[in-house]
Amino acid sequence: IQKKIGGEISYSLVNLQQLRYLDLSYNYLYGVQIPEFLGSMSSLRYLNLSYTLLYGRIPPQLGNLTKLIYLDLRCWYYYNPRCILPFSADLAWLSQLSSLKYLDMSYVNLTTAVDWVHEINRLPTLKELNLKDSGLRITVPSLRQFNLTALDVLDISFNSFDTSIAPNWFWNATSLTVLNLQSCYFYGPIPNEVGKMTSLEQVSFQQNNLMATMIPPSFKNLCNLTILDLESSNTTGDITELMEGLPNCRWNKLQMLDLSLNNISGELPNQLGTLSNLTYLALSGNSLTGKIPSWVWDLRKLILLELRGNKISGVVNEDHLNSLADLELLGLGSTQLQIKIRPDWIPPFKVQAVLLESLQLGPEFPSWLKSQTSIKILGMANTSINAIPDWFWVVFSKADFLDLRYNQISGTLPATLEFMAAYTLLLSNNRFSGAIPKFSRNISYIDISSNSLSGTLPSDFQVPQLTGLFLNNNSISGTIPFWLCSLEKLQVLDLSTNMLTGEVPNCQEDSYPYKNNLVTVNLNNNNLSGEFPSAFRNFPDVIFLDLSYNKFSGKLPVWIWEKMIILALLCLRSNRFYGHIPSELALSKELQ
Repeated sequence: IQKKIGGEISYSLVNLQQLRYLDLSYNYLYGVQIPEFLGSMSSLRYLNLSYTLLYGRIPPQLGNLTKLIYLDLRCWYYYNPRCILPFSADLAWLSQLSSLKYLDMSYVNLTTAVDWVHEINRLPTLKELNLKDSGLRITVPSLRQFNLTALDVLDISFNSFDTSIAPNWFWNATSLTVLNLQSCYFYGPIPNEVGKMTSLEQVSFQQNNLMATMIPPSFKNLCNLTILDLESSNTTGDITELMEGLPNCRWNKLQMLDLSLNNISGELPNQLGTLSNLTYLALSGNSLTGKIPSWVWDLRKLILLELRGNKISGVVNEDHLNSLADLELLGLGSTQLQIKIRPDWIPPFKVQAVLLESLQLGPEFPSWLKSQTSIKILGMANTSINAIPDWFWVVFSKADFLDLRYNQISGTLPATLEFMAAYTLLLSNNRFSGAIPKFSRNISYIDISSNSLSGTLPSDFQVPQLTGLFLNNNSISGTIPFWLCSLEKLQVLDLSTNMLTGEVPNCQEDSYPYKNNLVTVNLNNNNLSGEFPSAFRNFPDVIFLDLSYNKFSGKLPVWIWEKMIILALLCLRSNRFYGHIPSELALSKELQ
């Protein structure tokens, strides 16, 4: 198990006729088809082929494994593009697996499985069904006889049904404890039948179009509900009315409530109700007004508090936060709140994410954050900060994401940036000056545009994971070094509006045999020269190219339209090119 075994699945396994348990998950079987002979291993109760990079048709012979209780065929979608995912034309072969309790075919290509609901309905012992992102398109409003009376977990998320959420066959699955309908393109209100699912513990309606002005009255019956996810579900109405529709039981268990990114308005109710067990409260991206009621600060078990992007107002001070000892994410940004916390206050928590963007926090950096050495995400863009204390680079050295854009921060960037863990560093639109330091080898996205950086680009730029580099609108001089050719993962490069000179490195395959994934290149408004850069022969994925306002010269080569076949936008104005525009330009199908 999980030994990264490669090669074929040997036919000799057939000799193990008494074998009951076979787990090949997480092995490297790329390009190998699921063998038909597995259907001859009649004693199997457990078969796990998940995350093995297997491809091709799932053999219907697996339907011969009549004793099978557990079947896991999940794909590793990230490494296995849709074109070579395992597929099954239908699920009729499942009907013989009358003992099956667990079935996971997430990411398997089931786009042609039209009658899948009826075929699954022939599995009366099934307890868990996972068909996430399987290309399903068709569902049915009801079943003549509902056989899935033992079904405990149903996950059909990320399938595009594009139909009304009710009526639907799964509302009869009253034994469910987990129902995941995320990103299914369902529309219409949640039906009152949901109240019959009294065993429900977790339910996600995220990213559907529920057009709901209220939760159905029967929702109050769901006394075992611990997770309710309505993010981006087009839920509308008044927040007080919505919260009054939540389960109202003596033993209320609700821990996670996510109503973020909807069209909810009004003021938060003054009374807590039966929500004292909340650990996750997400209401961001709505139109809530008024002040944060005291019961929010009394939620002593709270791990996540996300209120960003609302019109709430009032003052938040250390007294409000003193009870939240378990807090891991604090999101109060893009509101009308005032954060007034004593500089010497030491929080009782160790948060992992602080999101306070677009608040008036400056001019000094909030010193109460000095104790937060566990932070992985720091979002403090547009907060009127004008200086960063020396301890900042030490305290947040382990952070993955740092966003301090749109402030007035001056000073130089420290040499210690090379040793920071950040994958994403956003420092644009500040007043940083001095030279560009070295960066960590692990960094993937750098934006220090619109500052006052000077000097030349580093000659030793070893950042192999870099996908985006924005150094535009500075005062950087010198030439573009050859490391541009070696950044294989780089997709976006913006060095515009600087003082760069010389030619763009040629990156010829014979001297620099790297594959390059550049999609967007902006070099405008510099002093670059030479002919049209031959480097772009090796950049076939470029869609946007801007070389305007430089000193490029010569004729435009025909290979531009032969090698850069998906080029959509090309800016060459204000250079020294001459001669005819090649007629091949007219053959370009992508140029806009």
